[in-house]
Amino acid sequence: MNRRRIVNTICVLALNLVTLPARAEDLDNDGIPDAFEDQLLEQFAPVIIRNGYTSEWEEFLGIPVSAAWFVQHADLGISPGDGSFTPVLANPTPESLLLFSLNIVQTGSEWPGNLYLHFRDPDYKWGDSPTDPTHWQDAINRRRGVYGRVWRPWPDCYPNIYSVQYFMLMTWNDPFTDFLDNGRHDGDLMCVDYGVDNSLPGGPRIVHAIYHNHGRQIFITPDALRFTNGHPMAFLEAGSNEPWPNASYCCQGGWPTNDGVALTGIGGILWFGEDEAVANHQGRGNIYETGPVPNIGEAYRANEGDDFPNSFYPLGSLDNQLFLYYPGPWGRRGDPPEGPAYQRKMWLRKFSGPWSRSSPCAESDPLRPNLEALAFSTSCIQTNGTNIHCFDFLPVCDVRATHVGEQKGLPSKPYTTVTRGTQKVGEYGVLRVAAGTYSETLEISKPMLVESAGGMVTIGR
Repeated sequence: MNRRRIVNTICVLALNLVTLPARAEDLDNDGIPDAFEDQLLEQFAPVIIRNGYTSEWEEFLGIPVSAAWFVQHADLGISPGDGSFTPVLANPTPESLLLFSLNIVQTGSEWPGNLYLHFRDPDYKWGDSPTDPTHWQDAINRRRGVYGRVWRPWPDCYPNIYSVQYFMLMTWNDPFTDFLDNGRHDGDLMCVDYGVDNSLPGGPRIVHAIYHNHGRQIFITPDALRFTNGHPMAFLEAGSNEPWPNASYCCQGGWPTNDGVALTGIGGILWFGEDEAVANHQGRGNIYETGPVPNIGEAYRANEGDDFPNSFYPLGSLDNQLFLYYPGPWGRRGDPPEGPAYQRKMWLRKFSGPWSRSSPCAESDPLRPNLEALAFSTSCIQTNGTNIHCFDFLPVCDVRATHVGEQKGLPSKPYTTVTRGTQKVGEYGVLRVAAGTYSETLEISKPMLVESAGGMVTIGR
């Protein structure tokens, strides 16, 4: 992989190491007022729930920490794969690691593939620092480890749809399984991504979500999300820190447990159930209400096909800048992740799927996955009576009185009555009704948007 990067704003970045200018209307230069970004980040900040509760540091348990905490307890060095480690930057400070990273970026050099951050003391990864010990409850109290970002995936065709992303930096990943031993590593990242529509009545609302899970992107309709006090929930797998929209035991079929859509990002293929979960995510542990979330700003590529950013517009503190800029892996051994700005899958939704950034506008509808292409599974699929996937409640449901033939709420297979449509559209979904007269007595018992698909619609006897 070519890791060559050229940064045009290096002089600005160097100044940012000393101080940031006063917060401007759009300091990260993305066309979205920074104050509005902060509003969205606060409104949709997820509630993150561990599998188990802990009130002190514990071995084999990843802890949410700030980028600065991580760096201050690690060395940057060469690990050739034979178990040895040679420090290149010992006892780094956040400033020194940031300058080291910028120097490599400025010269256009490649980041060495075997250059990692590595905790100086193995106990640091469990949060047992003699000078600054930490644990889950401490991270919650100090608001450590969570960062946010807001951007527009489709600025030309859906300018009112915003991607509101949240990242959590962890000290350790431990899948607890022998066959995934290679997945055990210092450092880890959790990422959840909420598609928010600002044009709907009542203000911004989630219209879809992406949970980055075991290397996949799980695309989720609002029907399958859980909320508490208006905030979406993310249930973390024990050890592996992977987020889920639901609480469950490991490897159980039946996700989502209510109606919704879940797709992998691989060719739009359905991912059936939780067969590939590594550990339990029962939601019986520490509850991390993440707001307020610091906004890290933006990193841009000259072309969408570029693997790495070539310019940065940071927001906030030195800690935010370090999380945004550092191009190397957060951790050592077992393929630890790079920062989100260097992962196109996270940063740009560069993956196939109904809500990927790479899909042309004509082929992406933020409210509706390509159900026509998935018509083979547009009814509830059951195995031994257990729901695995269910398209029975649709994010967008079509009704046309004159339709003859199979009825599934799809554009080519609409329902013929508005009553049936209201039953089958999901909460906060869109019911699209074709022109005509529908002699029905209508009862609506859940929030939805009813709109005309074109022409006059009359409902009532």
